[in-house]
Amino acid sequence: MNAKWVRFLYLACDFAGLLIPLILYCFNWSSVINPEAIPWIKWITCPDIYSVVLNTTLGLLIFYLAEEYENCGKTERLTHILNTAVEVFILTVLAIIAGKIFNLNFYSMVWAGRITLLFTAHFLFICSMRLCLDTFILSLKKKKKIRDYAVVIGNSRKVKELIKHFQKNTGIYTPQIIATFQFESSSENEFIEDLPVYPVSTLRNFILNNGISEVIIDYDRNMGTRLIELLRMLDGLNVKKSVIADELDIILGRAKLTTPTGYPLIEIPDIKIPHWYSIIKRIADVFISALVLLLCIPVFIIISILIKMDSPGPIFYTQTRVGRWGKTFKIIKFRTMVVGAERDKPVLSSPEDPRITRIGKILRNTHLDELPQFINVILGDMSIVGPRPERPYFVEKILYRYPYYSRVHKVRPGITSLGQALYGYASTIEEIISRSHYDVLYVNSIGPIIDIKIVFMTIMRIFKDVKSIFTRKSPQRSGLTVKQP
Repeated sequence: MNAKWVRFLYLACDFAGLLIPLILYCFNWSSVINPEAIPWIKWITCPDIYSVVLNTTLGLLIFYLAEEYENCGKTERLTHILNTAVEVFILTVLAIIAGKIFNLNFYSMVWAGRITLLFTAHFLFICSMRLCLDTFILSLKKKKKIRDYAVVIGNSRKVKELIKHFQKNTGIYTPQIIATFQFESSSENEFIEDLPVYPVSTLRNFILNNGISEVIIDYDRNMGTRLIELLRMLDGLNVKKSVIADELDIILGRAKLTTPTGYPLIEIPDIKIPHWYSIIKRIADVFISALVLLLCIPVFIIISILIKMDSPGPIFYTQTRVGRWGKTFKIIKFRTMVVGAERDKPVLSSPEDPRITRIGKILRNTHLDELPQFINVILGDMSIVGPRPERPYFVEKILYRYPYYSRVHKVRPGITSLGQALYGYASTIEEIISRSHYDVLYVNSIGPIIDIKIVFMTIMRIFKDVKSIFTRKSPQRSGLTVKQP
């Protein structure tokens, strides 16, 4: 049974746990229980079909946003029970509020007793369904019909201790180590603790072919750039990455007991945007972009007239950029250069580039040339805040010198970014790489607070750049100096 089937079973159990209590509400409980003996029986009323749809849809949405289906069968039971209690409470409150808004009869009589009954019924059934499925999944793991596999990278004493520990403390939540990898494997050392040894160069294919769920790294501070190369090799793979902790890590509190076997590991966090924030961010992007485009219709008309009066050619300019997951898209901008500025190959521009038109300089300094990109946001190619997208030609050059740059392609590119707000325009590959460090930092710490900060930082930068037009100064870069790798 693979992960997709396990996820489907959990989804089906949640659906049943949401639906069964509502079906039981339709039973005439007053015929078998004396309402005078148990007064809360009168609160049980049969829901209408709209209430059923609302309750079920809202419940599944909450479970999805809470990422219940990300690690199916890998959550401990107590944690599952506590998570269910919180999620069902949120469901109860939101369902009652939504029912009041849509004037549904099922939610017409709401007081403490009815809320308690709704919460208790849903919690008992959903929790029971989940625990039953947990028990079923765990029984399959005990029979080894479902198994989580792991590999270890390294050959030190810590690796041998780790393998012995995992072999001795086999459990349902503990992955089975099936192979080890080394940067420099030799024929003299083909096995470690009866496990085969492979070169690291074959790691990615081994993970894909054998369904590996966790990679444990024996980190040595002398590894240098090897660790970066290793993490880049694992980039894009749905595997948990951990480092074997040493005494200093344990003293500093960096090591966590990531498995019930009690072996201290340090988990390397992957770029993961919470589902709830992805949805909120996308809704905000579309709403704000539509509002900006609507309010800026007069600005679009004025800029279009000025561009046509300044130089011959189209008003808008489209260019191929690399977006999320490495897919290309056409970015839309107001034309700021003469027609045919790039005939041979892509060339970076500078503030004094002779190809820039007179109105183009003003549009660039005020960032008004970026306004049409709100159309890209509505189309789903971009976000308001995100790493700035680059052309495929320059992406290849950046990745060659800064491999970690590939992380920015895990999120939608943005109209503005941390690099844009702190560093500004880049006119050379070296400057693009320096600015890219900021974009990687943003991806590693993405969230609502940092997005709001970047928006305000961008507004302040635009004011500074506009001021530079009147003071005849070139826009200055701000922020910290980032050294090249």
